[in-house]
Amino acid sequence: MMFTTSKLSIDITKMCQGLCIRDCAMWEQIMREQGEIREPKWLEKHSERWRSPKPGRSTTAGTAGATAAAFGHGGGLAFPAAPAVAGATSPAGPRERRRGRGRKLRAVTVAGVRPLSPHGRFGAVSVGGAGVMAVETLSPDWEFDRVDDGSQKIHAEVQLKNYGKFLEEYTSQLRRIEDALDDSIGDVWDFNLDPIALKLLPYEQSSLLELIKTENKVLNKVITVYAALCCEIKKLKYEAETKFYNGLLFYGEGATSASMVEGDCQIQMGRFISFLQELSCFVTRCYEVVMNVVHQLAALYISNKIAPKIIETTGVHFQTMYEHLGELLTVLLTLDEIIDNHITLKDHWTMYKRLLKSVHHNPSKFGIQEEKLKPFEKFLLKLEGQLLDGMIFQACIEQQFDSLNGGVSVSKNSTFAEEFAHSIRSIFANVEAKLGEPSEIDQRDKYVGICGLFVLHFQIFRTIDKKFYKSLLDICKKVPAITLTANIIWFPDSFLIQKIPAAAKLLDRKSLQAIKIHRDTFLQQKAQSLTKDVQSYYVFVSSWMMKMESILSKEQRMDKFAEDLTNRCNVFIQGFLYAYSISTIIKTTMNLYMSMQKPMTKTSVKALCRLVELLKAIEHMFYRRSMVVADSVSHITQHLQHQGSSFYFCGQEKGDF
Repeated sequence: MMFTTSKLSIDITKMCQGLCIRDCAMWEQIMREQGEIREPKWLEKHSERWRSPKPGRSTTAGTAGATAAAFGHGGGLAFPAAPAVAGATSPAGPRERRRGRGRKLRAVTVAGVRPLSPHGRFGAVSVGGAGVMAVETLSPDWEFDRVDDGSQKIHAEVQLKNYGKFLEEYTSQLRRIEDALDDSIGDVWDFNLDPIALKLLPYEQSSLLELIKTENKVLNKVITVYAALCCEIKKLKYEAETKFYNGLLFYGEGATSASMVEGDCQIQMGRFISFLQELSCFVTRCYEVVMNVVHQLAALYISNKIAPKIIETTGVHFQTMYEHLGELLTVLLTLDEIIDNHITLKDHWTMYKRLLKSVHHNPSKFGIQEEKLKPFEKFLLKLEGQLLDGMIFQACIEQQFDSLNGGVSVSKNSTFAEEFAHSIRSIFANVEAKLGEPSEIDQRDKYVGICGLFVLHFQIFRTIDKKFYKSLLDICKKVPAITLTANIIWFPDSFLIQKIPAAAKLLDRKSLQAIKIHRDTFLQQKAQSLTKDVQSYYVFVSSWMMKMESILSKEQRMDKFAEDLTNRCNVFIQGFLYAYSISTIIKTTMNLYMSMQKPMTKTSVKALCRLVELLKAIEHMFYRRSMVVADSVSHITQHLQHQGSSFYFCGQEKGDF
């Protein structure tokens, strides 16, 4: 039913007196949507009549009801739900309104309120066929009381969980679509079809000064110095493993003696001189770092009670520093072993020196000035004495560690000597427990470093612990030989006896001979057990590959995400342990056969080949699933970091840290 504009204006004016312009504008918009008002700028024309009501005049519920009845809707017209006018429904009047400030807006039910919209925006009031609406005006600075009952947080968590499930389902759908349209099934790479791969390594962008921040400034300086030395040692070790080991090992490869023409050996060695010069600079740098590490540790542990201490070190052990020092000594020791076992390098060096003698007798024939030849010969003698005589490690430990100008005292520092020995024993206790066990990973390399530290300790302080020396030799019964790199094998007993002859005299000859006999026995037992080892590892690796395929093919569920990460981590680690064990058996057995010059049986060769196949199977499995493994490793790392942080903060709260 339509009404004229004049009659509608009179009724709306009666109803809207005492209301704010905002409410009236909202009512006008509703009327326009229902087609009751078509006149433009209706509110501006008629608002002057009721914007400021006369004193004593108020808009009551009856007025609103009469207005609704005049529209002919019988109470069915939809109005914005508004609170009642003070005093219209409550005898308390204005006082009740003041006490009610801060409550939510609500429609006061006079005779049954029935919302017309699902959100409760409009309300219709019915009293005997006429609409009744109660209205209250509120100040613009009106606010809600905030009561935190935790419901908002619970609601947010529920919504977040639902959103996570949605993303999980959506991701699964996209992955199924991708797998259906892709050439291969799943994220599987073919080892033979992917010869090139990118190796992405994360590097720390922050400096040590940014990472090391404590309340103790002196401790900051100490930790910064030690951390810088550890980083330097890591870089030197990486350079040795990637550059100098391979350069020495592969020298002379690819050419047989029969195919080489006279003079080729000298030419090859002449081109190799620059590499040896770089190696000489590298070894010199290693000597400087070893010297610096010893001085820094000695300065921290002072036996002189009168001299001031840098920091209190009672009960404080920087074991990591000694472990890194052992790694650097292992590098020098490995260089000695590589050069000592390289017959071709020594033969070519001898031929090159003979060529220089011929050049020295007749320099003009070769177009060389005699005054330039002498410095070059002196340089070659230096290289030979530093690198080729097997004295790289020995020259390092025989350095003058005591400062001649009255600086740091090392050899007479009893406190430092005790701390040095204590750290060696602590590292050895951790290594000995896992040597030869299925959970062994890098304990053999650490054992080499322990032997180097023990020899360095003896060289500096000239004291020896007979009991600990015997413990080091007893390891040879469990691990008779250690592969340093490639085909370079190292015998701990020979090293300790050679470097510390005074300690060898303390032991009887039967004990030393028993170690050598045990080495032969070990090789015989290993040759006999190779077939059984192959069968056992075949079952282990096959089972592991099935677990790997199963756990990586299964979709991750958000409700069991942490449990799934733990299972994946355990499977990955188990694969690494199997690979390390198989690799150790292959390298130790083959290198022992070569070192001891003993023939291998046909059965042993077949068994070793089967072990190589199993090792390559593990490699291919990780490669095929490298995309899923890479994704899982990042989540596993974050999960373990979160667990570590939780334990740390929990310990801080309890006062354990």
